[in-house]
Amino acid sequence: MGKSDVPKRRYEILLPAEFNDGRLVADACPLCIPDSLSEVSDTFGAFTFRPDVALGSWTAAGMRYDDQLFLLSIDVEDTAEHRAWIGHHKSHLLERFQQLEIYVTSYPIDLHRPAPRGARRPAACRHCRCRP
Repeated sequence: MGKSDVPKRRYEILLPAEFNDGRLVADACPLCIPDSLSEVSDTFGAFTFRPDVALGSWTAAGMRYDDQLFLLSIDVEDTAEHRAWIGHHKSHLLERFQQLEIYVTSYPIDLHRPAPRGARRPAACRHCRCRP
């Protein structure tokens, strides 16, 4: 199995745009987001960050929290070492962003590659009308 064939996993981390008390992260902690992204980049060499805000709402101890969240995605080889790093990084994020919880989800991913030269082609494509 070549390096490109190693199973991959995507981690998605929801980073808050606001602290729980309503202060904007960008104003109160201007390095919180850039430092978080740099740590991921320094460790894995790549990430995807969605700066468009997703809205969320949740309740804890009878208190409703309305969140504005950014999505950080990291695609890495699916290893125990990477899982451990993500778990450790989450503990830093909880402290940095002063959160009760930060959602980190993961799932296996398949990277689709073009068919090798000379491989049998599928039947004609309806969209571009290519022929086998």
